[in-house]
Amino acid sequence: MTEALPGGPALRMVLMAARSEAERAGSRDVQAEHVLLALADQAASAAGTVLAAAGLDRPGVLAALQRERERSLAAIGMAPPERDRLGATRLPSTPGWGASTREALVAAHKAQHAALHTGQSGRRTGREQRPERGGHADHRGTRGGHRSRGGADAIDLLIGVLVAELGTVPRALALAGIDRASLLESARQRRREA
Repeated sequence: MTEALPGGPALRMVLMAARSEAERAGSRDVQAEHVLLALADQAASAAGTVLAAAGLDRPGVLAALQRERERSLAAIGMAPPERDRLGATRLPSTPGWGASTREALVAAHKAQHAALHTGQSGRRTGREQRPERGGHADHRGTRGGHRSRGGADAIDLLIGVLVAELGTVPRALALAGIDRASLLESARQRRREA
């Protein structure tokens, strides 16, 4: 892997795990569903805890994604293929970053940036409201506009995945009976506590 991954060590670890999920699935791109699986595997992390509390540990996420696939295939009149036909074909190259993952990363950065500009209570702090030269907020105690711990992390990425209105993950969560808005608020609460 020659490209630099964004964020701190925890976020990079999740992204590498998501890439491995995509490779195992035979996918050309790392999509939000692979990121969600990687986050669910991080049981001890804030993101993994939020997911597990909603019944979305790895088996829960896999079941939700399977229901979504079956429902999508049924919508076009196809029966799900037999399990033995689902073996992944080894791709000649490393999967790239799919649109849903890129959007989740942008949303994760926004979540991290918003958290940087609010106090623990969720209110803007006085110093961060005053623009410096060039109109940028005061980032004293930060490095490059990010928290010194390395920028966006796994909980930010979970928020990024959950804010998507369209795609496999929102459909899978809806079919699993998961209240995405409530799950998103739980993730944001954990982010505020961080």
